[in-house]
Amino acid sequence: MRWRLRLAGWLAVWAALYTWQAVRLLPSPGVSRFNSPDELANHFFASRVADGVPLPAPAPLQGGPGGIIHPRGMAVYHGNLVPLSFVGLPVWYGMLGRIFGKNAIIFLTPLLTVLGGWSFYVLLREWFDRRIASLAVLVVPLLPPWWYYAVRSMFHNLPFLAMFLAGVAIAVYERRQARIWRMAVAGGCLGGALTFRAVEAVWVLPLATALVLATPALRKRWWAVALGAALATLPVLAFQAQTYGAFWQFGYLLPPAPSGGAVSRGIADLLPFGLHPRRAFQNVMAYGVTLLPWFAVPALAGLALEVVRWRALDWRRRSYALGYVLIAVWLTLYYGSAEIRDNVTPGVVSIGTAYVRYWLPLYVGGLPYVVLAFYFGLERWRQASLRRWVLAAALLLGGSVSIHLTWFSADGLASVAQEISAGEWKRLRVERLLSAGAVIVTERADKVFFPNHPVVSSLTDPYVQRYLPQLVDQRPVFYYTYFGDGAIDWAGADELRGVRLD
Repeated sequence: MRWRLRLAGWLAVWAALYTWQAVRLLPSPGVSRFNSPDELANHFFASRVADGVPLPAPAPLQGGPGGIIHPRGMAVYHGNLVPLSFVGLPVWYGMLGRIFGKNAIIFLTPLLTVLGGWSFYVLLREWFDRRIASLAVLVVPLLPPWWYYAVRSMFHNLPFLAMFLAGVAIAVYERRQARIWRMAVAGGCLGGALTFRAVEAVWVLPLATALVLATPALRKRWWAVALGAALATLPVLAFQAQTYGAFWQFGYLLPPAPSGGAVSRGIADLLPFGLHPRRAFQNVMAYGVTLLPWFAVPALAGLALEVVRWRALDWRRRSYALGYVLIAVWLTLYYGSAEIRDNVTPGVVSIGTAYVRYWLPLYVGGLPYVVLAFYFGLERWRQASLRRWVLAAALLLGGSVSIHLTWFSADGLASVAQEISAGEWKRLRVERLLSAGAVIVTERADKVFFPNHPVVSSLTDPYVQRYLPQLVDQRPVFYYTYFGDGAIDWAGADELRGVRLD
């Protein structure tokens, strides 16, 4: 019990540290600015829910030209600004923000890290021994992807993982008794996780089904799990119906048109990035071995150790290894097949690239294999005191590497804070030059000006090029870029009635 309290305290201290760092990213008290269109969109719509107004926001301008006035991460659908991804985070965070105040919204993800970390410990205690579970949970807060996306708290990925771990942990812990109310809570956590990232249902639902079928006590209470999941998804389904006109609809299924239309269907909805094994392998090497070699190499070594002694493993260790490998293969092929260019500089492998947050379950799930490999090497030393010193040195070295990668590498948190502060300075400077009702056309700087000003997020979009001349006839239009003169060559740029702001 004393050790569990220490672990809980360790996770709580890190949650407080994440919260403080999330505040440090803001340019000034009370000013919520973000360095990503996804963060911006999630906070914008969560704030609307917290204010008690409809989640979709009226578009600044109706009709054809109005369909191009939106930042990245949003779309204009039937005359409203709507999220271009999932509405789970805006709904849940917005409802909690209505209770605790909008300023609390950015702190909810850091708080969820306590739930996710503790649930991970419960799971590993069931599948591994206490030593492996304890060390893995000690390392979780230091894991750069976990740390990074706990502080950049308006992304969906860590809340999804925390709720998923909680749901599975409750189900596994209760497998001997399977009390109805706890099974309903487990289902609620799993359903809540999928409201954050519905696309993960492709592997979450089969995994949950296998867990229920493989456990006799859970098979008798499967209906409680299903009921809990259904109740957890109902509020989000209602908001989806309000936002998109259909309870099953979400942003990624919207048609590629500025003002709405028929919803797309087909295999592209299941595999939007296609299947490109070679590209997936290259991305895994880049964002696994190259970005986190101290994690990837020991994780592979620990997994190889499990395969070598497979016959000696019990069914728990085997099921964990099998489940981890299957999930890894799917997530690797699914997201690794995408060609993502988040960084302005081509070819830069950074912690801020989307692959890292998409593969957060793989980084966290691989930690017990890192610990296994570490203990395998540590057991070469016979002296217990020497092993303790080696363990302390390894944690200190790993913590130093994590601090550098999380804060001071390309796209690290220090760089993010600097970009947010610089963006706020640019916004205040530009606002002095704008006329009333102006629309700003920009590339990648939409996050700087929205929601204070309506924005058009790209000149290269064919729909923008089609409707921009009509927009110029109706509203003052200004063009802003921080790439320098001549960086964007568009034939109609000279038609913009405004001032080019550099």
